[in-house]
Parts: sequence; structure tokens; C-alpha cells
Amino acid sequence: MIYALLAAGQTDYARQAIEYLLQHPWEGRPYPEGDTPGHILWIMYKYWRYSRDKQWLQEKLPQIVNLAEGILQMCSDGLSPVTVDILGHRRTIPDDPSTALALQQRAGRQKPFVLNYGKMDQVGLLYVNSVSLYGLRGAIEMLRAAGAGGIVAQIEKRYNEYLQEFLALLKVLDYQLDYDERGHCFAAWPAELHLVDPKVRDFFLQRSFNGKVATSIWKYLDMDYAHNMLAAGKRDAGYEVVERYLALPAFRSWKLLDEGGPSSEGYWKHLSNWLWDPQVAVPHGWSLASLCLLIRDCIVREEKGIGWYSCRECLLAGWQMVSAFALFCRQSMGMFGRFA
Repeated sequence: MIYALLAAGQTDYARQAIEYLLQHPWEGRPYPEGDTPGHILWIMYKYWRYSRDKQWLQEKLPQIVNLAEGILQMCSDGLSPVTVDILGHRRTIPDDPSTALALQQRAGRQKPFVLNYGKMDQVGLLYVNSVSLYGLRGAIEMLRAAGAGGIVAQIEKRYNEYLQEFLALLKVLDYQLDYDERGHCFAAWPAELHLVDPKVRDFFLQRSFNGKVATSIWKYLDMDYAHNMLAAGKRDAGYEVVERYLALPAFRSWKLLDEGGPSSEGYWKHLSNWLWDPQVAVPHGWSLASLCLLIRDCIVREEKGIGWYSCRECLLAGWQMVSAFALFCRQSMGMFGRFA
């Protein structure tokens, strides 16, 4: 959701939201989720890329270092719990010997993979590690931009070791990014793992995709998977999924989306409106953010330090999608500045 705020040019709101996360890093779940420090770091990195706020960057150096070191501390062989201190909040990441030993046996290794065995929604080994690695990459770039040379070298060395371990795991899994029910929703976008290993892109390109049919009951995962298809090169995947969501009666009437699956009661039941299922959370910020960002990347291209609106992409997307993008993003921003 913070990323969507940044894309819409709302850097002040994004900064306030990041500040809340830094004060309450583990909030939102009764158990610690393994992707927590990675998510905070990568959205801090996005904020830095969008705002270029040098004063903010200098002020946040201690938190950036703490979060990066926290990710590295969370890496283990999975056979014992790991206690980590994130921004003054101590939590224990449970062990996962069944997964660690099964993967060790599958790989024919003498020792288990050294990875982050934390969970996201009780699953998500590939997802959690993709988030963690992307967060570390962002931390390294921010620290380098801030001139923190000594600590950068230390973190980068450990990041490269971690990355090689994760790539070795992907090879053992034959690059099946849906192994954990989540990895295919983050690997190419925003984690860009296909730039490190082209076989990550092949997972998406070799799969058939019908954007007119949902791939998950959870709307945000459905859209995020399409976003990964888009990032890998299947442009039609993005357009088709966006068109499906823009055509939903609830979105056409209210410009809102629900979560998709049963989660918690929404407030709309009080309106006795037939469009809403009271057992499904609505309005749902993650779903709306995923739609906003997917629309954006359907019609905006950012490459080699330049961001622009592509006339070809706008024509392919259609006027309805461009209009929806304008609705979300009155002041469209990119990592390289405001678009013309």
C-alpha cells in the first residue's frame, strides 16, 4: 500500500506510514512473520528512490543497518529457533526441521540450506526469502548512497552468500516458484530475481496464462502473480487481469475491492448492500494497491534511469485502464522522477 502511495506521488503519506512501521515492526500478527524486516527495508528503499530525501536517509541509517542485520540473523539451518531483535522488538522465529531436512535430502547435501525459515501466513519459504533478499539489496544501495562504506562491504558479502544459497535452492526445486504458494507472486516483481538468474523468467514465460480467470481467491495474490507475468515479458497478462477487475460491479459502483477470501467481517454489511459479502474484509488496501500498481506498470515503463508513458502500451491497455490509472494517480511518480 505504501508503494502505491509513492507511485501516486503521495510521498508525505508514505513517509508517515514508514515511520509507523519502524515504531511497530512486528504489528499485525500474533506470531512473528519472517518477511517483516525485508518488507520494511524494501519499502524504505522505494521511498528513497522516489523521494531522494538525503536528510531522511542519513537519519534512518541506524534502522537500515539494524533491519539488514536482522535479516541476516534470521538465516539458519532451520533446525533450531532463531531469536532476533528488530528495532528494539525481540521475537523468536520458530524452527522448521521438516522443511529443512526434506530440502537437504532432495538436494543431496551434507547440511541443510542456510535460509530464512520464517513464515508468511504459515507458508511462503520462497516468498519470505525473496522479500528478504530484495530488502537487503535495497539496504546495500541506501547505505552506499549514504557513504557508509565499511558496513556496506560486510553486509554485501553476507548478502552474496545468502543469494547463492537461495539460487542453489531454486535450482534444486527446478525453479518451481509456486513451491510455497507465494514465491511466484514476488520473484520477478518486485524482487527482480530474473535479472540475477534468467531461469526465474522462464518459469513465467513457459506457463500458459488466462487473465480472464482468477488464479487465486485472494485478489491481491491474483494480481501480484499477473504482475510477475507482466514483469517477465507477458504484457497481455497485465492488461487482461486489470480489465477483469475494472469490470467487477463492486469496483464499477464503488471503486473498491474486497480481499477475495474469508478473513474478517467488513463494515459494509451495515449497508445491507448485496454487492458485499460480510465475511470478507472490505475495503481492502492491499487489493486496491495491487490493482493500482498493476495498472501503472501496464502503461508506464522504467528502464536505464528513465521513466516514461509508452503510447504503444497506452493503446494496448485501452482508455478505460488509462482513465483508472489517472483516478488512482493524480501526480504519477517513478523512481527516476515525475512523469511528463
